[in-house]
Amino acid sequence: MSSPLVSVVIPTYNAAATLPRTLESLRRQSYRNVEVLLMDGLSTDATVATARGYGDVVTTLVSERDRGQAHALNKGLQQARGDILCWLCADDELMPETLQHVVNHFNSAPDAEVISGACSRIFPDGSTHIVTPPANAAAVIGIQYRLEQPSTFWRARLSRTLAPLDESFHYVFDWDFFARLLQKSPRTLLLPEVMSIYHFSTTNKTSTGGRRLVEEMREVIRRHGPLDGRLAEVFYFLYRNFDLAGCYDTPPTCTARAGRNFGRAMARLERKYPRDLLHLYNWNFASKQERKLVWFK
Repeated sequence: MSSPLVSVVIPTYNAAATLPRTLESLRRQSYRNVEVLLMDGLSTDATVATARGYGDVVTTLVSERDRGQAHALNKGLQQARGDILCWLCADDELMPETLQHVVNHFNSAPDAEVISGACSRIFPDGSTHIVTPPANAAAVIGIQYRLEQPSTFWRARLSRTLAPLDESFHYVFDWDFFARLLQKSPRTLLLPEVMSIYHFSTTNKTSTGGRRLVEEMREVIRRHGPLDGRLAEVFYFLYRNFDLAGCYDTPPTCTARAGRNFGRAMARLERKYPRDLLHLYNWNFASKQERKLVWFK
């Protein structure tokens, strides 16, 4: 598999403002054995016209009513012919040599089934932060989503036997999918190289999920987490009673009374559950969203 076909699926809906930078990043790739499948949800802006202007990049363009982003991705992944798969949202970019690096790593590590690299996040205030997947990303996938979706690639053979993305999720279909993918085959190669750029806005899903996002994260941990899913209920308890009160802020913004109650609650929980699991709780960003605070700092 020296020059495998790489399939990139892009779901879109009214994305004319951001789609050019995504497609330009694919045009800049030095690796050329690529197919790009753009699955549009019947946009009412210039998304389709924009995609048609990139006929040298977009291999397949479908514009029809769909049931949401997960459904669009499922359609694209089902049509994809590649040996290596990935998807980009219409506000993501790949770094210029990403696809060549991915192919090189798959060729040099034939046992690897999933490759995930670092991502440069650009936030609404212009600040940036590079996020690198930790060494235990595969081990904790049922508790924390520590992969960067636009920097993650997998062999098509691995996902052919999986159920498609769960369309009942609005926010975390990617986490649920990659949890199932990694639990099927933990042979994951985690790389420090920045492979993608993830542009955040004040309106995209990750920035506005709040409580709805928390409910879905709770369900993913219930399905894939330890303790027969009970850790999901522990995390939900911590979120409602202490995170929303500011106990997980840095520095804490909760009242002294709430802080004391938090300490007592954690002491009781640590007698009942493994301490290392409890301290994997990381829902503070959603708490800040629900409280209308800046969530990325």
